Amino acid sequence: LGTHGPRGIRQTLFGADILKLVRASEIPSLVVQEGTDTTRLLERIVLPVAAHSDIDRLLDVVCALAKVFASEVHVYQLMRPMESPSDELLANKLRMLQCMERENIRHLEVNEPSTTFSIGFAEPTINYAERIGSGAIAIMSHASDEYRYIADAEKERILANHARIPVICI
Repeated sequence: LGTHGPRGIRQTLFGADILKLVRASEIPSLVVQEGTDTTRLLERIVLPVAAHSDIDRLLDVVCALAKVFASEVHVYQLMRPMESPSDELLANKLRMLQCMERENIRHLEVNEPSTTFSIGFAEPTINYAERIGSGAIAIMSHASDEYRYIADAEKERILANHARIPVICI
């Protein structure tokens, strides 16, 4: 799927069309912004840790792509001072790491300390992905119960990221 990034007041008021589209899709989607350099597409995939109860769907797709493209997967967690991750988030992180091991996929566990104030997770995730030259970020397109109040805006930021990194959506 292609996207031009955030545009206009309608999108500001009603949300990104691309997010609505990937949510409505029954099949995994790869969102690529106009002008994206695809030479390193899927070479490295950033997989942010999330508390979704159905994370296995995303893991299945990331593992399948990582095998085909010999990708390195970065299981990414933003570590905020004085904030304890939920049990659901920690359990999913363990599932992600175990899945990578079981499937023989090159991977890194990344526990990045937060260096700036941010309410959400999008900017630090995008910045990390840009720093490592990531070829994609993988996300669940729907909100987990844990962060429902900010999740839509964060997902829109990732989909229309300034670094033009493609996004795998489930």
